[in-house]
Amino acid sequence: MRAHLILLLALTAACSGGEKGSDDPVVGPDADADADTDTDTDTDTDTDTDTDTDTDTDTDTDTDTDTDPTSTAHTASTGETASTGDTGGTTPLPLLASFSTTCGVDLDLFVAGNVDGLVALVDLADTANYPSWYEVHTLPASYRSTTGAPYTEHSVTGIQTNTGMYVDGALSLYDCTNHINDIVMSYIVRIYDNSGDLLVCEAFGDDAQGMIDRYYPDYGNAVFPADINGTNCIAH
Repeated sequence: MRAHLILLLALTAACSGGEKGSDDPVVGPDADADADTDTDTDTDTDTDTDTDTDTDTDTDTDTDTDTDPTSTAHTASTGETASTGDTGGTTPLPLLASFSTTCGVDLDLFVAGNVDGLVALVDLADTANYPSWYEVHTLPASYRSTTGAPYTEHSVTGIQTNTGMYVDGALSLYDCTNHINDIVMSYIVRIYDNSGDLLVCEAFGDDAQGMIDRYYPDYGNAVFPADINGTNCIAH
């Protein structure tokens, strides 16, 4: 099975890629700060000495924050909980930079990590309504940084929802209204490198710890389930 993933990763590496450019994206709010300080001192010396001192201090601070209203973010800083429909803290996680789902009619999944990853896996289940289905979707790398600190983005778009069947990266049993956009879902996000080594494993949602503890049956759909455990994974 491990050799199969490495082969899958090698094929993904050959087919994926696409650099956005030489500059890495900036994660988080944009902030601009301008500070101008002018000090004028005039000294006139005559029979009498007059000293005039004028000090003008101007400080302008502009802060702009842009938020994408169309996606559901699951990013949280350490110690915070990020569930479906909620956006956690603005401090990125140490390794997983962000994870989001967008579901209108079709499902889009996005993962970004501060690692040199090749492929990401997203496990999802309705843990609030047990028993439920269990799906794993594969996200190839859509962007890999070639300069500076390691950073990769992984995405898959256009997964058809509420189809009555599950196909990795193409079809989902879940629907947007009652599942993806509700608070019933739980997720595990993993990122692997080109050698098949696990770099990131973090869980979110209704029962993140239960997902890590493998409480919910995967019906044979899990990929490398042995990698999901309390030693490798973090619950948020």
